Amino acid sequence: MPTVRRWRGLWMALLALVYLAGVQWLVGWHRLLGDAINTGGMPLVCVAIGVLGSYSLRALRIRAALRPQTSPRLFDVARLFAVHNAANWLLPARTGEISLPLLLRQYFDVPMAHGSGVLLWLRLQDLHVLSAIGGGALIARGTPEWRWAGVLLLAGSITVPLLAYALAPRFAERWPLLRKALAVIPDTASAASADLALAWLAWSVKLTCIGMALSLLLSLPLAAGVLGALGGDVAAVLPLHAPLGAGTYEAGVLAGLSPWRISVATTLAAAVQLHALLLLSALAAGALGLTLRKPIPSTEALN
Repeated sequence: MPTVRRWRGLWMALLALVYLAGVQWLVGWHRLLGDAINTGGMPLVCVAIGVLGSYSLRALRIRAALRPQTSPRLFDVARLFAVHNAANWLLPARTGEISLPLLLRQYFDVPMAHGSGVLLWLRLQDLHVLSAIGGGALIARGTPEWRWAGVLLLAGSITVPLLAYALAPRFAERWPLLRKALAVIPDTASAASADLALAWLAWSVKLTCIGMALSLLLSLPLAAGVLGALGGDVAAVLPLHAPLGAGTYEAGVLAGLSPWRISVATTLAAAVQLHALLLLSALAAGALGLTLRKPIPSTEALN
């Protein structure tokens, strides 16, 4: 057993070194730190609070999806999510998503089918929240043509969870192989409402804090900063997401701030600084999660 633990520790240390070297090769830690420091103190504090608050609430969401079969410590789930989020930033086209079921199996002995269901359910909730916020923003600030798109997004945000609740039992009955994956979707209104409330709270904390940082960088109202942050996050979840979000995140921020008609050069400079803050926070958290000791499963493995 000591030999296995020693090799495991060496493997995790090697993986962390490769991770740090990859970031250095892709963007350079010195450049990342420089861009983050140049933003000043308050934007950095806002992003740090947003990232920490979002990680904690997302960890609660993951743990809620794992219950009642297993109930890991919140701190361990937050570390797992930090590694998963860093993988999403580093890998292109959202290929980092597969890391969540893999990490759930490694950390807590959760079978791949169940872990894949957790990932699917979390992303459906995210789609619900982002569609609702984006639809509301388009109705409030968009042109008449875009307002129709906002109405469709709002309708879709209501339809997605309702369809998931209605169709999950039927799919599980028709395709037994999907049963474990679909078991994470709540079968009661109270449990479903609690899950969606956590999703809304997590996104509200993140977008408010990141939006506040962006509004400070551009001297804009908080509403404008939140829309810019929303645009960046929407770009980050699209399949066209580039490694480290290079270019795609900035394009999303520019799109979110387009109703305010600010100079493209000014907006782009602020978007780059905000991106640097987010990357620094996410990658540092991921590196810390990799170097810390892997938790021992708190419950027996799922069947």
